[in-house]
Amino acid sequence: MRKISLFLVFLIYFFIGCAQMQIHKSESKDFKPKKTDLIAIMPFENFTQTPLAGYGAAAVADAVLSEHGFKTKILKSKPDNDDSYNENDFDIDDMIKKAKTLKAVYILSGKVTEWRYKSGIDAEPIVGLVVEITNTQTGERAYLASGGKSGDSRGSISTLSQEILDKILPR
Repeated sequence: MRKISLFLVFLIYFFIGCAQMQIHKSESKDFKPKKTDLIAIMPFENFTQTPLAGYGAAAVADAVLSEHGFKTKILKSKPDNDDSYNENDFDIDDMIKKAKTLKAVYILSGKVTEWRYKSGIDAEPIVGLVVEITNTQTGERAYLASGGKSGDSRGSISTLSQEILDKILPR
C-alpha cells in the first residue's frame, strides 16, 4: 500500500513538473486602461523559426483582449504570399501614427520567443511571449509583461498562447 501511495505522489509531481508557466509583469503605477480605450494591435516580432508566428500571436492577443472587454483593432493583417516578405519589417513609429489615426489610446506590440513543438515522440508544445503596451500620445511604454509555458503532448500551441496571454494582458 505504501509503494502505491509513493508511486501516486511521484506521478502527481511528475505531471505538475511537465507543464510549467513563468509570468513576469512590469507595469506603470498609473497604467489603468479603460474598457472604452481602443487598443491597436500590431503583429508581434517573430524570433522563432516558425513562419508567421507573430501574426498568430497577435490574433490570439486580439481575441483575449476582446474577451477582457477592451476595444481592439489589428493594424496589419497577414501578408500576401510573397516569399521575399520579411514579417519583422515594420516600424513602431509608423504603427503609432496609424494607431493615432484610428484614435487608439494604446498600441500593443510583442515578441514571440518560442512557438514550436518539442521534437520527439511526445512533441510537447512550447510558447514564449513578451507583450508591451505603449501610450500613443506620449510614446512611452505603459506596460511590459512576459510569459512562457510548456505543455503536455495533448496540448496545442494555440491553447498555450491563450493561457499565457490571458494571464499577462491587462483585465
